[in-house]
Amino acid sequence: MAILHLVYCEQEVVMTQLSHTVAQTLLQAGAVVLRPDAPFTFASGMRSPIYCDNRVLLGNLQARRVVVQAFAQHIGQAEVLAGPATGAIPWVAWVSELCGLPMAYVRSEAKAHGRGQQIEGADLAGRRLLLLEDTVSTGASVLKAAEAVRSASARL
Repeated sequence: MAILHLVYCEQEVVMTQLSHTVAQTLLQAGAVVLRPDAPFTFASGMRSPIYCDNRVLLGNLQARRVVVQAFAQHIGQAEVLAGPATGAIPWVAWVSELCGLPMAYVRSEAKAHGRGQQIEGADLAGRRLLLLEDTVSTGASVLKAAEAVRSASARL
């Protein structure tokens, strides 16, 4: 029992250090913006005085690498990575490349043209899938994506 507790504590310390590193990276890159006098309005309609604009990292290779490495440490037993369009697409691509895993992305609804698909990329049927998201406020978009990948027979 003591060994399990020690392992758990060590994992917790690693997680805390990783979280601190990512937070510091986001702050240094200018991704975290505070506007207490003019709150941001999210797609959900929720308002907040703080916003984490992860798109800032698209042009910051060093910061992006830190975040991609952090995501990669949490892949676990995933066989395929996916995320909601559009914000998660680059993150899913970078992490899947680093981890050697196939990827997919999930639209909010099926296209009305072309092949009419909601999910693009890897075949998800029967595979253990991990959904990545770049920003979460209410979780609505990732929950909608989870519903879509379950309909495609992925295992979350």
